[in-house]
Amino acid sequence: DGDDGRFVYEARSAEAACAGFVVPEGGRWLELDPADPDALARGFSCLAELGTNGCGLEQQLEASLASITRHAGEGEANAGFLRSDSLIAFVFVTDEDDCSAADPSIFDPSPAARTALGPLGTRCAFHPDRLHPISRYVTAFKNLALDREGDVLVAAITGVPRSYTTDPLNVDYDALLADPAMTPVEDELNPGQLAPACSFGGVGSAPPARRIVQVVEEFAQTGDGLLASICQADLRPAVESIAELVAGRICPAPE
Repeated sequence: DGDDGRFVYEARSAEAACAGFVVPEGGRWLELDPADPDALARGFSCLAELGTNGCGLEQQLEASLASITRHAGEGEANAGFLRSDSLIAFVFVTDEDDCSAADPSIFDPSPAARTALGPLGTRCAFHPDRLHPISRYVTAFKNLALDREGDVLVAAITGVPRSYTTDPLNVDYDALLADPAMTPVEDELNPGQLAPACSFGGVGSAPPARRIVQVVEEFAQTGDGLLASICQADLRPAVESIAELVAGRICPAPE
């Protein structure tokens, strides 16, 4: 269950500069301090660094849903985070597709499960019937927008070919999802793993993130979704695009 949707409020980074860092004043999330605006960036860098070890079967969408639906009651960990007039941005930075399991047996490492379901590295893609449907998250995120005055944005930096995301706000999703690189197949060079949708410099690659792309697409139709490839030497342009999208909603340009 991981943190079961509870916000991370203390550093798990091995960096010396982050040792002992805890969200100030007993809070559960970071807030901007006008007297020290750089503190927000420093705190985020400590909280966001979680390492690269652990299970590769990631449940990004379910974790996001849990963060806005669980532990939100009075006195609970996430109480008070959702404000009626605030903007909510879901930002996924991941080199794995979503594997939000409706049936936890998909994570079973036993020999019997391997015989029935295949290697762990390909199960999420080849057994979508054991995952929660994409509509679960699209509906929940859109309902969040309906229940509040603030906008809801969804952005992802993930496993897609770079050529489709030169303009992260204007992606041809039909062409992207029809590209053979976005169809999950077992990697001939690495049996038991998915073939990459993109790679960079021989040092990294990412399988096709179809589920995450499909969620972003739903929001992109109204200008509320942004997509970039994680297979880049420099992610700053993608992060800057996300920041500009968020800033434009918080402080819209005068008409």
